[in-house]
Amino acid sequence: MAVCVLCGCASSNTPTAPGFSYVESMKDLGDGEGFMRVTGPRILEFPRDHGEHSEYRTEWWYFTGNLESDRGAEFGYQLTFFRIGLPLGAEAANLETQSNFSQSSMFMGHFAISSLDQQSYMNEERVARAATELAEVRTVPHVTIALDEWRAEFIDESTVSLHAHAVREGEEHSIALTLRTERPPLLHGDAGYSRKGPGHGQASFYYSVLFTDTVGSLVFQGEEFPVSGRSWFDHEWGSSTLSPASEGWDWFGLHYADGSAIMAAQVRLEEGVPDPAFTSTYLSPTGEVYKVPAGELHIQVNDWWLSDATGHTYPSQWVLDFSQLDLRCEVTSLLADQEFRGMATYWEGAVASECVRGGVSTLGRGYVELTGY
Repeated sequence: MAVCVLCGCASSNTPTAPGFSYVESMKDLGDGEGFMRVTGPRILEFPRDHGEHSEYRTEWWYFTGNLESDRGAEFGYQLTFFRIGLPLGAEAANLETQSNFSQSSMFMGHFAISSLDQQSYMNEERVARAATELAEVRTVPHVTIALDEWRAEFIDESTVSLHAHAVREGEEHSIALTLRTERPPLLHGDAGYSRKGPGHGQASFYYSVLFTDTVGSLVFQGEEFPVSGRSWFDHEWGSSTLSPASEGWDWFGLHYADGSAIMAAQVRLEEGVPDPAFTSTYLSPTGEVYKVPAGELHIQVNDWWLSDATGHTYPSQWVLDFSQLDLRCEVTSLLADQEFRGMATYWEGAVASECVRGGVSTLGRGYVELTGY
């Protein structure tokens, strides 16, 4: 991994690199690493907190969306920016002397498009040290996360512009989207303080923005489509977020026709037992926010998918049962192979859902992320 972060900016579509684990990078690092830990609530301020928090080791800006063209073609997209703080000890000092890029962070970007009509998927990964304009988070004139020409620009309190481009096997893929919303950020856990484990500092600051209006253009396999739909933005940062016993997590970001939304997740311990520290969030059609403890959410897997490329097996159909809310949701993958294969391998894909609460049904779309399988 150190070789990649020293070479400037690179792209990858290879299987998991030896020695790098998405899950392990989030586990407890012990004391003395030089990064702050998330140990309790704080007031989140916007747009300031859309930006970088370099005093913490890990941070990501996560955009996913469900789109439809003017001809009815359906797509999903993912654009993610990761910032990973590098060690501050002797190893980091040695790395700094070997590189012209004397920064203390690495940035990684993930871009993917799912064509649901064609049942086809592409993904691209880029990695760069935080240096010059290769990878940076700017605050003037507004918060902008940039990795090479990929970028997310927070134009104002309710508008974000996304741009990404990739060429796979000679074919162009890109997004140029404008995301808008009138909803305030949805703060998870205790006003944005999200526990991930029982230990000191096993937590993050975590919020979402539900963009109810997404418009722009999407290019898949060289063909351009005007598209519209909805998007979901997650922003999370912390240090040593997960406990050493964590094996992975299952995350659901779902939005529905009646205006409701769900951020449901579980951190899996040994034998799939969920960590009791994590809290999910339900936003009702009328705007009430409900915090759902791990013990009040039951996730049942009804089907699985085996990846021929990696041999990993992932859930592909679920039932989410929120016992105290009288809420039951069925969730189904819209494309089996949405496995992101790069330096880290995980499943991130577009899904359909139907929820029933109090006998009333509503349909929705969203994204699911699966790690540690």
